[in-house]
Amino acid sequence: MLIIELSEPSIFDTKVTALQLAIGMQGSQVDGLFGKQTKTAVETFQRNNGLDADGRVGLQTGRKLGLPFWDEVTIRRLNNPFRDPARFSASTEFVFTSGVPEGYYSYRPERYVSGKLITRRAIRTNNPGAINIATWQKSMPGYVGETLPDSSSSKNRTTIYTSPQYGVAAWYFLLVVRYERAYELISGGTGYSINLKRLAKAYGLGKPNVPDQKLTAKELAFVNTYLVGWPKWSKIVGDFELFKNSEINFRSKNEMTSLALSMFSHEAGFHFPLLKEEVTKGVEAGIALAEQASGQVASALSKSLSDTIVSGFEFDLDDFEQEQTESQKRFDEFQSGEVSGEEPEEIEEAEAVLLQPTAEANASHSSDEEDEVECLAPPYDEDRALALFAEAISLSDVNTQLDHDDLPGLYGYGQDKKKFGIKEVIDAMAEVGRIWHARHGADEIGVGNISKNGGGPLPPHSAHQRGLNVDLRMIRKDRRRVPNVWQNNQYDRDATQEMIDLIYTNTLIRTRGILFNDPHAMGTRPLAGHDNHLHLQFDRTVGGFPIRTMQNGAVNRPEVREIQRRLNFWGQLVTSLPIDGDFGDRTETEVKAFQTAMSLVDDGRVGSETWCKLGDFSTL
Repeated sequence: MLIIELSEPSIFDTKVTALQLAIGMQGSQVDGLFGKQTKTAVETFQRNNGLDADGRVGLQTGRKLGLPFWDEVTIRRLNNPFRDPARFSASTEFVFTSGVPEGYYSYRPERYVSGKLITRRAIRTNNPGAINIATWQKSMPGYVGETLPDSSSSKNRTTIYTSPQYGVAAWYFLLVVRYERAYELISGGTGYSINLKRLAKAYGLGKPNVPDQKLTAKELAFVNTYLVGWPKWSKIVGDFELFKNSEINFRSKNEMTSLALSMFSHEAGFHFPLLKEEVTKGVEAGIALAEQASGQVASALSKSLSDTIVSGFEFDLDDFEQEQTESQKRFDEFQSGEVSGEEPEEIEEAEAVLLQPTAEANASHSSDEEDEVECLAPPYDEDRALALFAEAISLSDVNTQLDHDDLPGLYGYGQDKKKFGIKEVIDAMAEVGRIWHARHGADEIGVGNISKNGGGPLPPHSAHQRGLNVDLRMIRKDRRRVPNVWQNNQYDRDATQEMIDLIYTNTLIRTRGILFNDPHAMGTRPLAGHDNHLHLQFDRTVGGFPIRTMQNGAVNRPEVREIQRRLNFWGQLVTSLPIDGDFGDRTETEVKAFQTAMSLVDDGRVGSETWCKLGDFSTL
């Protein structure tokens, strides 16, 4: 069970940031470090609420504070206008979630409490950019409704999403499609980058193409607040440092993740309480949405249509003008000294019903939906994804045991009674084992804990409860079936990376992420206690084909490494591709050649059809 508590020395943790915001700490007190001051504040809160004042935040204190870290999802209904009555009935149950382990999300978008920073709009609405409602947002994945007007002169109404990942995707869509692509079309520009200074002018003034000499002194001063603030925060929250004239590649997940966290933190005044993994997943979704809209936005603008549909997104030119107007409002508020307001306290909280997971929400799908995933699965479906998330709450599906003795390429360590998972996870591990065996013969992958039969707590783990998490040993150079750590000279980094690549490219279930402390292992993130094993996290909520689509611009991706490896196995390349995980021009050229040879559309993107054909070349 997760416990947030005092640590010596204190280590930054976004969960602590959220705790400090929820408990009412202010200013420099919100530092993401659980020190003595935070412990004292927790003890005071516990005493005031009739709890055991031990200064430790577990399930009881966490839920009293409204923190979500002990629940993968929260299912509830909302009242109008927080629920859009034109799109959702009063009985609609929304599934609020982070989508990553121990990530932050809000499940009470209607709740504002004066002095509680965690109830600020950007946090409580799962909309980190605090983007005001507009027509195009109503067609975005995860859309729920909007807040009441705030108390500023602009009467801002902020869009509500079910997950911060959807809010980040909307922010990305705003910058790349609404700002950058539209402005490029108007100004005649091209390219795939965002200039930071131009972005600051667009965001703050609605004047991206106006030269400095034509701006007033106050306008320049306002733009400069962003050009100082965003780079400052990038040194703290991002992996990509920003400068005043930085060119940010909007196809780069790393660069856009750093930009997002820098912008969100600058607006908030503290490290925004989202994990980088949450933001990156939102950027990935935004990239996919932007690619869908590419070209069709140009059509809408060039034809001067007043209203059209862009790949399922409502695109209204009036919204584009509205965004420019809202940029002007930001400057007006800066000029007048007014800060964007929140709801006045008399409308702190609207009546709402918080539901426990219902039988209907947890009901299993009909048998035809439970069939084994086909290679060419249907496209992503939002309703299906939400239904699967609700279904994932049920532990009854944790009933399939990994029989490693009968599965090639795998061996077991630890207790077999802890090797139960949902069927998709067990089948995915079997698929990885088959390919590994075909490539490496007697060498096998060591599988440890998954879950117990029927799921539930598996001490001492906080995870391993829902059949979605798998522990694996790293590959050793001597191939012995004994424990190891990544710092040991018997650790085989190349072979372990190949194993990671296969996990990400299994065709049964989406790989959410992998915890492992080797800083050179692509597709992993570090966490204490993971020097001696890899912890796989699978995601049951993704409808359609589980492997992410890869294309030119993807960098450091396990999926790209496996694409390069299989193109080499294909045996038709004049010169083999380097297995480096970077999808550049050479890889794109060879993908197109492969697609042509396989009678596929030669667009250079590796989606479900190309992945399926590459599956025929998983070995030499």
